[in-house]
Amino acid sequence: MSPIPGPKVPASNPDRHLFCERAIKEAFQDVATLAEAAGWDGGEVAAALVSLADHYMMGRCKCEG
Repeated sequence: MSPIPGPKVPASNPDRHLFCERAIKEAFQDVATLAEAAGWDGGEVAAALVSLADHYMMGRCKCEG
């Protein structure tokens, strides 16, 4: 897995989340590919990734709010 590049735009940039998405896309795809190669169905992998992202977001909201 390649290193994930850091932000190149200030936090005030309204599209910063899109830059983050581009930065982590390869790593995200690698995780999905590895899970499918291990025998998990693509739908299961997608659902698990969405669930993990949801839990991550909920955890961040509790820490910051």
